Amino acid sequence: NMNIFYKIPYYFLHRNPFFGLIFKYFIREFHYKYNGSILSFEIPFKNLTLSWLPGFLFKTYELNDVSLIKKHIVKNEKVLNIGGGIGFIASLIYKITNEKVTIVEVDDRIIEILNKNLKRNKINFQLIDKPLSLSKETDFFINKNQNYISNTTIQKTTTDNNPSNSEFVDSKFFDKFDVLVIDAEGYEEYFFSNLLEINFDKIIIEFHPKNYLNLTSQDIENILTKNNYKEMDSYFQSKVFKKNNY
Repeated sequence: NMNIFYKIPYYFLHRNPFFGLIFKYFIREFHYKYNGSILSFEIPFKNLTLSWLPGFLFKTYELNDVSLIKKHIVKNEKVLNIGGGIGFIASLIYKITNEKVTIVEVDDRIIEILNKNLKRNKINFQLIDKPLSLSKETDFFINKNQNYISNTTIQKTTTDNNPSNSEFVDSKFFDKFDVLVIDAEGYEEYFFSNLLEINFDKIIIEFHPKNYLNLTSQDIENILTKNNYKEMDSYFQSKVFKKNNY
């Protein structure tokens, strides 16, 4: 949790609608400099209120995940990015790894902008536009918030053998990835509760305990511990876990 000394400037700058207005009407696009190149992103203004826009102005958008990704992901690692958003995190990952990034983004309102941003920044990617399901009988509620950043993805059960709202993958699908980056507003509860073998070398996870139905953040950390993961680093509500291969 953020202490009070961080909360005051954070909310004054990062969530201040006045600065959101400045960004929306005078700047319009998000630009991020990395390793000599400029990444640029179109913003889905229809799906963000003004208080979410200062993060783009002050370059604090996804700051916690960005800090950990730049520190812990290296060249040639293959990454699965669950929670694609506008494509910023996936673009940064690609610029670091120079490897194709597999992206999961379930909000159909931003898929077009996500695709456009990835192509604009010359990212090599595969995009999956449904939640990954670990069984053929699983489907999901996707609660689309006014702000796409605050969507929630929660499991529901169904008797349908071919749920339309999910992409079934078996456990072998994950074997090709070295790193999992997951920022998916509640989906992480389903994912870590149901993936029988967790074999990523590293996991970067942003916790969203307010969106969990049954577990706490500590419960998910306990699942990772049982699968031989050790916490390596953290930044606000995001953490890095590394697998101990004995």
